[in-house]
Amino acid sequence: MDNLELKKDIEGLVQMLEDREEIKVIVKSVGNKININEYPYDFNSDFQIDFRVKENEFRLALLYLIKRNTGTGSKIIDWILNYCRTKKIDSLLIANISAEKKEMIKLCKKYNGSWENVCKCEGLTYRDYRIIL
Repeated sequence: MDNLELKKDIEGLVQMLEDREEIKVIVKSVGNKININEYPYDFNSDFQIDFRVKENEFRLALLYLIKRNTGTGSKIIDWILNYCRTKKIDSLLIANISAEKKEMIKLCKKYNGSWENVCKCEGLTYRDYRIIL
């Protein structure tokens, strides 16, 4: 999948993010990686989403929202899963979830996936969560 196609495919996701978070966003892409930030870019913003589609995996590397516990995280995951089904992508990997991120762990548990790749770094524990489609 080329990057131009991926940027076009996420237009619905971008619109949903802008509506639910009540912000404007900018989409940047390099290779198969997509970065969505608040616009104008603010280094201190709580909003950031990074992902990539490679081979048969959709990898969500960062998901930080301004408005938490509003259902937006679930809507994002649902959008990604639907996208994966449409594009015949086999799995969604939500990467590097810190044990301290209780909201993200709760979100992952809503879906029928499994924990893998435990990593300990500087006193923190990180795990990946994989949903097979």
